[in-house]
Amino acid sequence: ETDSDELAGFLRRPDLRLVTVSGIGGAGKTRLALETARSLAGRFDHGVYFIPLDNVHSAEGFWEAILSGLRIPADGVNPAQKLVENYLQNKQILLLLDNFEHLLPATAEISRLLVKTQRLKLLVTSRQVLDLQAEQLYPIGGLAYQEGQDSPAYQLFVQTARRRVPGYKPSPPETEDIVALCTQVEGLPLAIELTATWSDVLSPAQILEHLQRNLND
Repeated sequence: ETDSDELAGFLRRPDLRLVTVSGIGGAGKTRLALETARSLAGRFDHGVYFIPLDNVHSAEGFWEAILSGLRIPADGVNPAQKLVENYLQNKQILLLLDNFEHLLPATAEISRLLVKTQRLKLLVTSRQVLDLQAEQLYPIGGLAYQEGQDSPAYQLFVQTARRRVPGYKPSPPETEDIVALCTQVEGLPLAIELTATWSDVLSPAQILEHLQRNLND
């Protein structure tokens, strides 16, 4: 069973309405949440919506981000919060609230949203837990890298490299360098993807050398 399957299982449970994917930056929270949300699209009668919160820093901004993400027209009379609550009240929807750590002082808005709706489910990504009673945590770390070239970390490097170099196929020495690189970044997906994008100009050994030099500076 993959992480996505396990996370989807939580969201299928009728007793859970708030699931938080937590972990450090670069751990792949957004990637996992998006993959899971896509797999569940057919289970929500009124849709699945991605709400990015990277640049939101207030409770008011939170409601406006959802209003925009749901494409609810403002009426010039009611505040965004009221419009969102009215719209979601009886709809079966999954909202993916991405990067909520900017809004931790506004966690009460999450609770309010759950109270004001009946069939809404929330999938949240955050570097920190929300510490709400309704919250089901799903903590993640980096991808497994201990199995060498059979590991998810190694496969992600090769898949990313192939987007830059079609047909990319590492030689045995290059394979060893990629395994060392994945170990160096402890399987963090963002770090693996960033380094793999250099594959059209640098060899795995050169990428590893650059990475080690930067980490030691």
